[in-house]
Amino acid sequence: AQATLAETSGRARECPARPRAARHGHALCRMAAAMPLPQSPVLLNNPSGWANLTRFTTLTMTKLSDLERKAEGCGAAALGRALSRVERRHLREGFACLHQRTTMDTFVHARSHAEDMISRLHSLVDSFDVEVDHLVDNIMQGTLEEDDLACPGGA
Repeated sequence: AQATLAETSGRARECPARPRAARHGHALCRMAAAMPLPQSPVLLNNPSGWANLTRFTTLTMTKLSDLERKAEGCGAAALGRALSRVERRHLREGFACLHQRTTMDTFVHARSHAEDMISRLHSLVDSFDVEVDHLVDNIMQGTLEEDDLACPGGA
């Protein structure tokens, strides 16, 4: 016959699921046997029972409140770190864009300056060509006139 809960108060728990001969191999039965039964149950009918329940509830709520506050603080800190990383990334991208535009602006300015110098050089070459053409024409005319004077009868 199996022992009832009233008979086992004060003794180690026994597993009612198996006969006594088979109980020694069952792991749950061994764990249950290792835990002693409470001497007297907690009663809520007396003032100390309600005080214990109130104290337990207060402690539980305090721990829960502390955990909520801690989780909230950790969440806010994590959000702050994430926003800081996003802000730094945006700042880096902005500086890279500014650097690229500055480089592009420098290139455009240098190109404009080079084109301006080339146009000046072209105008200088064109003016030199016009002046030289006039001088070459004068020299040719002078040479032909000298030849005509040197050879009055023609050839």
